[in-house]
Amino acid sequence: MTKRQSARIRFIRRRRTYRVGELAGLLGVHLQTVHQWRKDGLEVLEGSRPFLIPGGVAKEFLKSRVSRRKKTLAPDEFFCMSCRLPRRSILECQTIEPTGRKIGHGKELVLRRGRCEHCDCGLVRFAVRPVPESPSSPKQPDKPRADDSGLHVPLTTLTRKDSENER
Repeated sequence: MTKRQSARIRFIRRRRTYRVGELAGLLGVHLQTVHQWRKDGLEVLEGSRPFLIPGGVAKEFLKSRVSRRKKTLAPDEFFCMSCRLPRRSILECQTIEPTGRKIGHGKELVLRRGRCEHCDCGLVRFAVRPVPESPSSPKQPDKPRADDSGLHVPLTTLTRKDSENER
């Protein structure tokens, strides 16, 4: 299942039942793919022709397939598409390219490139790194707020009558 198809899992409603064709159309896969999932363990309602698939069952089945394929990588690892395994890069071949995109406050998205140490295939991984502060503009200290000191001074508005009494 491709990334685009796995993102469509959220369109499946838990309390609804789907026919094979409806589920295939919803996920953007072929009818035979859904029949293969049924052979692989996707449960259908007993005695139902055409096959009816509960939405909650379909959603859990597809989420478990996606989670089984996911690999957790260490910070210094890449996923090698040729080896189909997490691999480290040759140290001399590693590069970091800025993408120019900011993520959150003080972080930027970078592209890490390298070469697989087993098959010498090209590796690519996105990473996040802190944005270095520019030396030309020193960081301005935050302005103190009224409630930072623990004292809160309410602002009062003077009316014309109050200002005449003060004179």
